[in-house]
Amino acid sequence: MKFKSCLKVLCFFYCTSVISAEPIIVRYSQVEPRYEYMINLLKLALSETALSDGPFVLEPILLGVTKSRQIRIFSDDGFDVMWMPTTKEREENFLAIKIPLLKGILGYRVFMIRKERAQEFAKVNNLFDLKSKFVAGFGNQWADMEILKQNGIRVQGQPMYKLLYPMLSRKRFDFFPRGLDEAWIEIKEISESHPDIMIEDSLALYYSYPYYFFVKSDDQKLADRIKRGLNILEKNGSFKDLFMRHHENFIDQANLGSRKLIKLINHKLPEGTLVPDTSWWLTDK
Repeated sequence: MKFKSCLKVLCFFYCTSVISAEPIIVRYSQVEPRYEYMINLLKLALSETALSDGPFVLEPILLGVTKSRQIRIFSDDGFDVMWMPTTKEREENFLAIKIPLLKGILGYRVFMIRKERAQEFAKVNNLFDLKSKFVAGFGNQWADMEILKQNGIRVQGQPMYKLLYPMLSRKRFDFFPRGLDEAWIEIKEISESHPDIMIEDSLALYYSYPYYFFVKSDDQKLADRIKRGLNILEKNGSFKDLFMRHHENFIDQANLGSRKLIKLINHKLPEGTLVPDTSWWLTDK
């Protein structure tokens, strides 16, 4: 009886100390509306471990810089967590939490094109047709620009993402590949300023492109906490519920089963990287 009483007292003091502990501050810099899903997922993962690891506060850091500059600031301890596609270099410099956050969806790309060229793109049947006739526009600091180039696609780079749509409209390049979770959001945003741009409806690119949470290389404690939280969310179904709530519309609109799929090889993946499981959303490959 004495042992049980002592155990209860110890448990009470442990739980009280965890609950009353100072919250950890978790800083992130990807604050744009298009990152709402990632922010919510991070918040859920940290919430699932609050009882065991203590309270937390998510703190947005407003930067307004290019992706490469953002990564340098991250490396210099400017904030605590990023979400981005994995590469050999990124896994060497940071701790990757190797649970695919987008379940492969970002590897599927549809094309933003000028409406006047829709019939030309409809005649594309394979990678040779695409790379011999058209030039892509892309962020030259995005990790997958090299994937396009290594597969022979000609690319016009631009460091400022917001300038790519005006460049497409001015015929500086022919198409702008966008993720399924990006294209339909962006077409609404630009419909008034660029009514000449549409989402091409017959083609899609695919390359393996796992998207992870990353923390600084010396922050194993935060990495472990986020990983445990994500594993809990996968087991209780909350991960899938959140993913589908944010992406189901885009998946339906993309209608991948009706598109000609052009597959590219991603040479930038670390050795042994697993292909993301797409079974939550992709039933017709």
